[in-house]
Amino acid sequence: MWRVANLYLVLFLLDSVVSLMDDVALQVFDIGTLHTLRGIFAFPPFALSLPLFFLAGSMRGFPKQIILPMTVFQIWCGVFLGLPLPIYLGMEHTNLLLSSTQLFMSITAFFYLHQTTDKKTWLYTEPDFSRLVFGWKRMIGFVGANIIVVVPLLIIYLAVCLSLAAFHLSRGFILLNTKGIFVEARTYTYQGRNLYLLPTVHVAESAFYSALIESLPESNTAVLLEGVTDKHDLIQTEFSYRELAKRFRLEAQDNRTFSVRHVAKRCDVDMSHFSPETRLFLNAVGRSMQRWLSGNPLMALTQGMSSSRPDPELLWQDLVEMRNRRLLACIRRFMQEYDNLLIPWGAAHMPELEKEILKWGATLKIRKRVRVLNW
Repeated sequence: MWRVANLYLVLFLLDSVVSLMDDVALQVFDIGTLHTLRGIFAFPPFALSLPLFFLAGSMRGFPKQIILPMTVFQIWCGVFLGLPLPIYLGMEHTNLLLSSTQLFMSITAFFYLHQTTDKKTWLYTEPDFSRLVFGWKRMIGFVGANIIVVVPLLIIYLAVCLSLAAFHLSRGFILLNTKGIFVEARTYTYQGRNLYLLPTVHVAESAFYSALIESLPESNTAVLLEGVTDKHDLIQTEFSYRELAKRFRLEAQDNRTFSVRHVAKRCDVDMSHFSPETRLFLNAVGRSMQRWLSGNPLMALTQGMSSSRPDPELLWQDLVEMRNRRLLACIRRFMQEYDNLLIPWGAAHMPELEKEILKWGATLKIRKRVRVLNW
């Protein structure tokens, strides 16, 4: 066992060195040539972490001071990606911080062994593991403690990370708490006009859409509708959120809710403006959703996994940034005609829209929290 522990210490150190070299090369020189090598060195210590974690916890006499923190760190980085750090630092800076921490832990471990062992060795020796005692009661107790205590804590931890991510990435337009999912509608004033950013979702409780526009002005008011057109029939699979909403006893977004009492203006782009990769991805998503709604979830999953993945940046540029530019141009144009503009667009669009209108000199006037759904 002491040989396995020493092997783990050495692999942990090598992984940290290669990872740090890769992160520094990427940050300083924008070179990612060590990615493959990093993956090779990262797998062995990660694969050993879970077995060593349970052995350290279930065997009496196992030296836990070093191995246990290392295994927990490896599992946190490998399975949970170091959350919530990537939310605030981004993945590249998080990787740099984690690889630096891993190297520090490795060096500290070797110095700790050197200072605490009788022979001043830098690694474990056989006598360090001479008092190992395995007991089924201890093993069952350790596994039971993880199931009863650790698993609920992990669920809470992931829920908190999800809530932090939603709030941070949406700049507060989306909020998750113990009561449910909420959005925050915001009213801005600009050059004597009122701009209403109304973050929406495609599926929500039936009362959500009406509550979102409750008490909003109707006179001299235009609503700028979201909805990509497809004049050239580039999307072969017609997908409706109504069927999805029925499955969960919710309601699908209907633009008529927003336009029935206001002048409706179309301010979205056409499907032909998207890149071929994005259109291919949307068609694949539509086919998968149709199969899932028709009662073939396994086929839908298989088809989804086999579909080609577009560049995330390209997808974001097409589905969010391009459409936002079109919408901002519409806002400037219709502000000359109407005193109030309602903008019931998806919540993903809101952070950039808010950023731009604040640059114009708009002032935040009112915040209103609306519940999307109750857990």
